[in-house]
Amino acid sequence: MTGFSFRYGAVYGAYFLFTGVTAAYWPVWLVDHGVTAVQVGVLIALSQVMKVTASPLIAHWSDETGRRRELMIACALLATVAFSAFAFVQGFFLAAVVTACAYLFLPAILPLNEQLTLAAVRAGKVDYGRTRSVGSVTFMAGTIGGGIIIAWSSLESVYWMAVFALLATWLASMATPKSVRPQQQRAMASFSLKPVWGLLTMPGMAVFL
Repeated sequence: MTGFSFRYGAVYGAYFLFTGVTAAYWPVWLVDHGVTAVQVGVLIALSQVMKVTASPLIAHWSDETGRRRELMIACALLATVAFSAFAFVQGFFLAAVVTACAYLFLPAILPLNEQLTLAAVRAGKVDYGRTRSVGSVTFMAGTIGGGIIIAWSSLESVYWMAVFALLATWLASMATPKSVRPQQQRAMASFSLKPVWGLLTMPGMAVFL
């Protein structure tokens, strides 16, 4: 695996480590912190609403400005900070606020890294299959290893594993190559919400959302 592959692969690895841990054990952690089973379902739905609302805006911004790497770093940092606030959560209301804040930024990390990785693939610097496979390995490690750690320690370790994985995602994103050249970047002032608004006002879009 080349240096480029390793650095992009590290983002996949850390991100899917978080996904592996939270997909399996986060609902249980929430119940342990005063959230009912029905409310857990609402929180999962809320995370998806934030994903389909915020991710297209961030993707549009990255396309308009060309600053994919910078946006990925910012999203990883803000997601880590927001998710860390779960340390103070007890009950549904606070859990909903923190979930909404964290998932404003979390889902955008993966597609931004995908764009950067595919650009490197086109430049002949990255083997996509090997790079992407790191995420598959760490997802399984998070799911299996997370259960072992919980059994060895306590359910509270779910939170710490998730925060660790997000922190690692942020650090890995900062280590990605600066592959976007200045002449390829467009001015930040060119950012416009008109195309997004056009998409959201299409007939049937409200039903889809």
